[in-house]
Amino acid sequence: MSITRKHLEKWGINFGIFAAVVVSVYGVISFIDYRVDARLTDPATLIEISSRVRPSCVFDNKGSVLYDSGAMTTIEAIELKYPPKSPDEWYPLLPTTIVVRPNRLLQEAPLLRPVDSYTATIESARGPRFEWIYTLTFIAGPRGKGEESCRFLLEILP
Repeated sequence: MSITRKHLEKWGINFGIFAAVVVSVYGVISFIDYRVDARLTDPATLIEISSRVRPSCVFDNKGSVLYDSGAMTTIEAIELKYPPKSPDEWYPLLPTTIVVRPNRLLQEAPLLRPVDSYTATIESARGPRFEWIYTLTFIAGPRGKGEESCRFLLEILP
């Protein structure tokens, strides 16, 4: 059996088809990789992913929400309760109780912690309906002239 021109042409056509399929598959894979990379570097996509993975928000001691990463879709309201005003009170403008009202049942208490340089013990308890009630006792923090500001981070656990 000798190799004829007809055999070479047949092998050449088969090799060409194989090469075309390989190049096409590589092109499709490269295009998909490009689209995924473009989507994952998009800021809107990153915000959406972070809000679904571990939604959180930052609010201050006046109750203003400063940053929301998806937690406020679950939280209906955040209520802060303050102690009675006293001239010798070390932290007169910081809340002693924070009530978080979610709009659905949360199996675990959302994590609450001060973001600034305050140290506090925080105890959580279930309230009526879906509420979580946090009792705060501030241990240490900066001493100011009655203008203290404290930010809190609230993280919703999955």
